[in-house]
Amino acid sequence: MGRKVFRGIGDVAACFEEPNTLGSELDIDAPRNTPMKDPINHLSAITWHSAFDQFELAVGPTDVVIGHTSLAPLSTVLGIGSLSYVVHGDRRETDILLVNHNQGYKPRAKVTIGGRVISAGQMIQDSTQYRRTISVFSTTTGVYLRETAYSSDVELPAHNQSYRVYVFRQAQPTPGVPLFSKSGGVMTLARGMVRSDGKYLRRTGAGDEEFSLDSGPTLDVSNGHKRVANGGVLTTETGYNGSMAAPAYVQVGL
Repeated sequence: MGRKVFRGIGDVAACFEEPNTLGSELDIDAPRNTPMKDPINHLSAITWHSAFDQFELAVGPTDVVIGHTSLAPLSTVLGIGSLSYVVHGDRRETDILLVNHNQGYKPRAKVTIGGRVISAGQMIQDSTQYRRTISVFSTTTGVYLRETAYSSDVELPAHNQSYRVYVFRQAQPTPGVPLFSKSGGVMTLARGMVRSDGKYLRRTGAGDEEFSLDSGPTLDVSNGHKRVANGGVLTTETGYNGSMAAPAYVQVGL
């Protein structure tokens, strides 16, 4: 690769390595600006690009402790006449508010347990007799958990769980604002999409680690049961007989 440059053309700003020196620096169609024009297909050359989601922190990090309630055992007799059998267990699905964000749209949100991002269907209680799983979703006003609880002829016990919630703003350029500007002590880039007084998710250095972000599949189902990966840690549901390994991950922070 060639030299690393920081360049703005039209509405696009980027820091990248030039693959060559062909064409004008101010021509977005010049071969030297190919990574700037087509960042998705030249990720190895990109350090930062205004077209990417900037993950600007809007709310948080917010620590929340949820008291997940118990689910009673249940045994149901089914059948016709003298032919009958007993089915054990109950199921309950509950939506639980974690944080009100009031962004007016459904923002990106990351919820972590112990520094690892929750995957869909994350297990927080699991045994051969009961199970509790959670997933995260956002609405236009809040970030929620969707809890699914299962008992058998044995009660699912209550469980207190600590969560950390991060809500990220969807950055948009502001018409009329310069591509690069400074007002007072605040510098802005990409027509206000990035501000020096904001907090943005980034790959961390020493001392500012916040949580792990997985870069591959985090869920596998086998034999009717699942395995979930978070930050190199595998959580395996009783009965799973697959072989999914934990994907690579990076540490990110604010």
